[in-house]
Amino acid sequence: MHFLEEHFELLTRENGNAALLKELILQLAVQGKLVEQDTKDEPADKLLQRIKNDNVDLINKKKRINFLRKNLISFYDNREIIPKSWSWVSFGDIIHLKTGATPSTNVPIYWGGKIKWLKSGDVSQGIIYDCEGRITEKGMQNSNCKLLPVDSVLIALNGQGKTRGTSALLKVEAACNQSLVALISVDKNLILPEYIQTFLKANYMNIRNITGHEKRRGLNMNLISRFVLPLPPTNEQMRIIARVESLLAKVDELDKANQKARQQKKELGKSLLYYLMQAENHRETQHFWHLIENNFVNVFNDIDNIKELRKTCLQLAVQGKLVKQNLEDEPASKLLEKIKAAKERLIKEGKIKKEKPLPAITENEVPFALPEGWVWCRLGEIIELVSGQHITTDQYSDKPIGDPYLTGPSDFGKLHPVFSKWTKHPKVLAIKDDILITVKGSGVGKLNILHENNVAIGRQLMAIRSLLIERSYLFKFLEGDYESLQNQKIGMAIPGISREDILEKLFPLPPLKEQKRIVEKVDRLMALCDRMEEKVARSEELVEGMMESLTNHQNK
Repeated sequence: MHFLEEHFELLTRENGNAALLKELILQLAVQGKLVEQDTKDEPADKLLQRIKNDNVDLINKKKRINFLRKNLISFYDNREIIPKSWSWVSFGDIIHLKTGATPSTNVPIYWGGKIKWLKSGDVSQGIIYDCEGRITEKGMQNSNCKLLPVDSVLIALNGQGKTRGTSALLKVEAACNQSLVALISVDKNLILPEYIQTFLKANYMNIRNITGHEKRRGLNMNLISRFVLPLPPTNEQMRIIARVESLLAKVDELDKANQKARQQKKELGKSLLYYLMQAENHRETQHFWHLIENNFVNVFNDIDNIKELRKTCLQLAVQGKLVKQNLEDEPASKLLEKIKAAKERLIKEGKIKKEKPLPAITENEVPFALPEGWVWCRLGEIIELVSGQHITTDQYSDKPIGDPYLTGPSDFGKLHPVFSKWTKHPKVLAIKDDILITVKGSGVGKLNILHENNVAIGRQLMAIRSLLIERSYLFKFLEGDYESLQNQKIGMAIPGISREDILEKLFPLPPLKEQKRIVEKVDRLMALCDRMEEKVARSEELVEGMMESLTNHQNK
């Protein structure tokens, strides 16, 4: 337990761990592993004997007790895990169970009185001092409602979402409807209601699973009366409750602080990236890059922030803000002329098809100003676009005969496409170094570079062939344009984008030499992001391993 406390701060850094820690604390509490035992405490078996002597009517219902003891419900495989001074006991031996009812809603005088009336959703409070529901004395008298005493432990038999199996401690007299059961200790000075609730909270998922967690069947009083409780001495119950409250409060405090720190990091990261994007020249860009580099370890150690950094790098790259321009580079306008000439030559030679004329670029379309030496063009001016064609099932097989056949992004793989189909009847072939782009389905915009020659592609794909420009720069442009492509898709059953969506896309064309410098800089930054993501993953694995180790140790 000391080890657990020493590492609370580390363990609560990851989202979701606070809930796991609380669950672990509650489990340790009801297994006698949270506080030390005191030999001076009256053992639980003597405590139970005193309860039996004082509650003859409860204990002497032999038929009922025999039924309960033959059909007990224990949440622990090893009945020897509790300390020697503890005892196992069923709820039916030590607890009165009461439920309630709903007065007729057709009789107005039953409602709006002074008697508090609880519904299943009220247990979400944890500790109940008040509720919205109110009934009258007549409502009580004309229904099966009963007034429940203070310190009753309530458990929801059914309800929406997480309600079923949730428990709460009642701190005011109230009635309830039939969706709740009140657990009333036969002697709350010996068996503390707070300890009963601790047990119920520790076994929340076990209790839900009794009736099927997914099927949402309700609990009932019979089931609850058969729960087996690991019962400590009364004084130890008090120590456990105090310890649980202290530790849970500490977890909440640390979790709140860590959530605040995570949010502050995200906001700082967003601010730095925002100002970086707003930089008007290379000098300002470098200034904000230095700020990011100086805060990189502390700010960009969060997966979301790293993801935003990747996106920003790609945006800066195609805006000419990532590397310094060199006025001696041949301007992009000259490069564009060469591309057009090369394209016309290939059309004359019959190697590529002539596309219909692309619309002229208007001022309203241009999203941002380009650096000197760059030029706006349509993507169709600098590429050849090959549309995939569908092949029927009788035209391909799973045997490696003929050309490989790719149907869509599911065949891509992380680095190289995964070939599982081959065909002797290819309609369209992509070639080595083509950029494959998904144009139909939910994966619109997903990319890959083909490292093999002569691969048949289906209609979910198109092949983009760059002409005289740096293929990796084009790939990075398309990678950064993923969200835009996703937003362009239309259609209900199989949404997609058209050839025109790709060919008419605006493209910021830099000088060829600058394209290469941009690619080198982006690759270095992406490698840095990779290293940070690996570091975050290792940290998460460490924390996950610690949690797993603690949980396994607790279960021994």
